[in-house]
Amino acid sequence: MIRRSISSSTLQVFAVLLAVIATPARSAEGMWTLDNPPTKAMQAELGWAPDRAWLDHVMRGAARLGAGCSSSFVSRTGLVLTNHHCVARCVEQLSTAGRDLLKDGFLAGTMAEEQRCPAVDVDRLE
Repeated sequence: MIRRSISSSTLQVFAVLLAVIATPARSAEGMWTLDNPPTKAMQAELGWAPDRAWLDHVMRGAARLGAGCSSSFVSRTGLVLTNHHCVARCVEQLSTAGRDLLKDGFLAGTMAEEQRCPAVDVDRLE
């Protein structure tokens, strides 16, 4: 039988991890929809609350790709930012035998060089 002793530093790390795991998580913000924000509570607690114009701006920046991925509009012309895995299939479809966009990436220098994913729908929160 082989016996190993656990070092005191390993025990300390284990104790800290155990304390973190055992501590309940807290969240003060809660969940709310953009049409019914808790503005009175925010004003009282934070000293600031969003007005309707701010909420509308934020809401119009949120998007969802047809596959269910979240995304955000990052330009006035409809450029969308999302996660790599959400558009990998489209990027594969836009690639050619001599140009692997998924492997090598792509940066459009102008709007005319931007490529579109024809089979991807983007929904904006209204």
